[in-house]
Amino acid sequence: MDRGKMTSAGRGAKSKAPQHPQDIFALGSKSTVVVNRDSEKRNIHKPSTSGVERKRETSGFGSQPPTKRSRIGSPAEAVGGTSLEVDPVDLVPSVLQALDTHNSDKLLGLLTGSIRLLKSQRSKPDPILCMSMLYLTKIRPNMFAHETVTQSLCTLLKREQGAAFKNKSNLLVFVLACNMLYAGHKDSNNWPDTFIKVYIEDALNERCWVECSWCKCLVENIITAFNTKQPPSYLIPSENTLGTMSPSGSGSPLMGSNDDETAVDTELEYTVFPRYSSSYETVEALVLEAIKEQIQRRAAPDAIHRGFLKLLAATCGFPEIRMISASRLEAWLHSGKLSRCAQELLAYVCCNADACGPTAARDHEVLAQLARMRLKTKPMQQAYQACLRVMAADSPALLRSVITHTIYNELSNVRSPNNMSVLAALLAAQPALAPVAMAETFHELVLRAEDYLRPLRALTRECVRAAPARADAQALLPLARALAAPPPHEPAAEVNYFMTYSKTTVTDSMLRQINKRLTELDNLIYLKVLRKTHFWVFHNR
Repeated sequence: MDRGKMTSAGRGAKSKAPQHPQDIFALGSKSTVVVNRDSEKRNIHKPSTSGVERKRETSGFGSQPPTKRSRIGSPAEAVGGTSLEVDPVDLVPSVLQALDTHNSDKLLGLLTGSIRLLKSQRSKPDPILCMSMLYLTKIRPNMFAHETVTQSLCTLLKREQGAAFKNKSNLLVFVLACNMLYAGHKDSNNWPDTFIKVYIEDALNERCWVECSWCKCLVENIITAFNTKQPPSYLIPSENTLGTMSPSGSGSPLMGSNDDETAVDTELEYTVFPRYSSSYETVEALVLEAIKEQIQRRAAPDAIHRGFLKLLAATCGFPEIRMISASRLEAWLHSGKLSRCAQELLAYVCCNADACGPTAARDHEVLAQLARMRLKTKPMQQAYQACLRVMAADSPALLRSVITHTIYNELSNVRSPNNMSVLAALLAAQPALAPVAMAETFHELVLRAEDYLRPLRALTRECVRAAPARADAQALLPLARALAAPPPHEPAAEVNYFMTYSKTTVTDSMLRQINKRLTELDNLIYLKVLRKTHFWVFHNR
């Protein structure tokens, strides 16, 4: 019996032990300690509420705003903690009152609160709220340059997480956010990196505001960070891009009018100049990180979408982007759904290549990748030749590099079928510089230890056969003269005799081929020039 009592008592003690603080069984000082702790908890909770009321009461004084401004420097804390709910009708009077009383806390709370309300109404925003925000942007644009307000506005441009928001018909929130951000930062030379992040995010996904013409005041200033040259318009294929909006003919999206009679032809006034001159490396790192992540996630060519190629085209100012694009362009050009965007990317790669600057080594690799492409369709070959003509017209150094890589590819085991058409196009585009560049490449090959005489003779015959008209045959005459001319530098003594014999042999073969071709064309004027050139070559042998 005692053992049972002891067991029950022990079990009772164990069951009552956790309930000891709730049941007031403790005696003496322990009960007072419990009461004091409860009072301390209540005392800790009370100053927080009274502190908020006290700060609201004293926020109008001059000593409080600097301390408060430094406290809300964190955008996440400010957006979530200081936002104030306000009726859209009372937004403008409340903001003006806060400005008059120099109440910066209330001002930030009203602005962030209205932005949060606008974000919750993304599908159908309140017209009064939109017009109130536009009015505040008009009278006080510097309010939207604050870091907290800028971060809040950038949340409107970000993609909604976990929500299937793919409706591009209502762009009102995006247009409002872009124009408010531009108004707040239009006089600044150093824009925050957050703009680059939201641009990349939208460019890789729905492209809701990146391709909207009413947002181009912000977009065109953001893309100055990429240092990308715009190719001529005739190199870019025409395509009706979904989601684009034209200022003329479709009406303003703010007014929601699509009638041709009521549409107002307005010109957007904005200035574009470099905004990220001091953060080139940071922007390049952000772009490369996003591009490489997409390539790893979408390794197959079929998994690549048009937005990715358009982002590559917009960021072709970076040499690493040009190298990534050139190594994959052949597969994208032959893809049915990506052919137009790939052709646009090809134009951007060719127009942004530089053979003389600090990125010359990587751009030579880009040109080598382009020379190895095997384009199957004639429209693609014509587009490629047009891009090369524009690139050669801008830089003679690029012309020499393109011709060199094309000739080397023609003499290789795996040659491209469009090499002769490329050389013919370059000879027609640059009749004075292209033959000299070809002759210099021939000289380099002749001076090598390998025997290139027979391949060069075959290449010369192919060049003559690829000349379908008299104008192209006329372009081969400067090539013959350039081959007969001495090289720009004096060769070594052991290769001097070999060079003289090889140069004369190649020149004689080429002159015979050109003479035969011009005889078929029955051009007596060119025959006289050829006879004089032939006599000069044999006289100086």
